[in-house]
Amino acid sequence: MKCLIWMTIFSTYMLGTAVDSVIIGPGAWYPSGNIRPAGKPKWKPTSSSCCKLGEKTAKKRLSCNIGVHAVTRRLAKSKVKMMFSKRKKRYPKALSAKIAKCSYNYPKYFEKCCNYRAEYYKHLEMCRKRRPKAVRKQCRRNVRRRYS
Repeated sequence: MKCLIWMTIFSTYMLGTAVDSVIIGPGAWYPSGNIRPAGKPKWKPTSSSCCKLGEKTAKKRLSCNIGVHAVTRRLAKSKVKMMFSKRKKRYPKALSAKIAKCSYNYPKYFEKCCNYRAEYYKHLEMCRKRRPKAVRKQCRRNVRRRYS
């Protein structure tokens, strides 16, 4: 009878820890004993992350000028529509918030990398206009070699 009681207590204890580990997830504990917050860590502007953000902005064919992003962000906050814009370029809120943080801390890194990558995409676009396929391929290869 004592053995049955101990087995019940032990199995309940093991079941409780198994359920806790499934709910919280493995590796969710800090060494101090606190639970780590879920989700991705908050984005922090560094020189390299601002440079990567500039490259991403250039890939989306958005402006490399930080002032333009500040104006579009203010317009988006005030919900005023740009009436005379021919092309409607979308500025995602998360991207514009990151650009605002970079413009405060590392504006030169953002603009330098954005302009460099925009020039790369412009040269790749020029290669598409070449007619024979072999010439296009050689042009793209030369551009990639020049910018790598």
